[in-house]
Amino acid sequence: SFDITLKKKGNVVEIIFIDEGQHYDIAGAPSPDIKLNLEGKRKGGFGVYLMNTLMDSIKYRKKDGKNMTFMLKKLTK
Repeated sequence: SFDITLKKKGNVVEIIFIDEGQHYDIAGAPSPDIKLNLEGKRKGGFGVYLMNTLMDSIKYRKKDGKNMTFMLKKLTK
């Protein structure tokens, strides 16, 4: 199971994702080899890549056996 919380303060949106799965710090995940993915030699890795690319800030911590990922995105007008 997991929980997602969205908060907006001014021009910043914070997304908090909490789950009880295996430890996985997306903030430190390596970028996928796009060529291998496009050639079909490797699958996966684009979701994490997109989050790391699109978000302004990603922080991770483990607390009480839960993974907590905090993502910030600045909104523009």
